[in-house]
Amino acid sequence: TITQENGSRPKIGQTVTVADAAGDSVDLEVVAILKGTIDSAQVGSLVDTETFDDLVGDTAPIAAFIDVTDGAQSDVEDRIDDRLARRPDITLSAGNALAQVIKSIFDFLINAVTGLLLMSVLVALIGIINTLSLSLLERRRELGLLRGMGMTDVRVRRMVRRESALIAMLGTVTGVVLGLAVGWGLIASIDRLSSANIALGFPGKQLLLVVVLGIALG
Repeated sequence: TITQENGSRPKIGQTVTVADAAGDSVDLEVVAILKGTIDSAQVGSLVDTETFDDLVGDTAPIAAFIDVTDGAQSDVEDRIDDRLARRPDITLSAGNALAQVIKSIFDFLINAVTGLLLMSVLVALIGIINTLSLSLLERRRELGLLRGMGMTDVRVRRMVRRESALIAMLGTVTGVVLGLAVGWGLIASIDRLSSANIALGFPGKQLLLVVVLGIALG
C-alpha cells in the first residue's frame, strides 16, 4: 500500500512517488483505489504495463492469479497439478494465506460442532425412549382397552412406532429450522462487522439427509 509522507493514504487524482530497488523514482497519478477486502490486502499497489517495464525492466513473471468458475476449482487444480508435475520450481497455492488460515479455523469449529451434535443426537434418542416408555406405562389401561376392543399387537406396535417417528420428526425439523436461522444470523453479523462478504449457502441434500436419518433413528 502506498502512503504519503504524512502517513495518510492518497486519494484519486493525487500524485504519488514510487521508487524501485535501485533508488529510481517516478511520479504516478492515482486513478483507482481497491476496496479493502481480504483479497485486496494481499495485492498491494498496481501499475500499468508500461510503468512496470520502466521501473523493473523486462523480467519474467514470478506469480500468476487464476480465477475459475464456482464449482470447478477442484477440476482446474487437478489439471494444473498434472502440468506442474514436471516443473518442481513452480508451486500452486489455493487462495491467499489469510483465507486458508480462516478456513482452517472454521473447519475446526465445524468439526467440533459436529462432534457435539452427534452427542446431542444420542441424548435425544435416549429422551425419545424415556418419553415413549413413560407414555406406555401411563397408558396401560388405554392400551388394554384398545386390545379389548379388538386391536391386535401389530397395530399397537405400529401406533407406538408412528408416535416415535412423529416425535423425532418434530425435533429434527425444529432443529433444522432453528439452525438455519442461527446460521443466517451469524453470517449476516460477520458481513456487517467485516468485509468478508460471506454468501449464505443452502445445503439442501445434507439437510434432507439429516431429516431422514433423524426420523429413521427415532
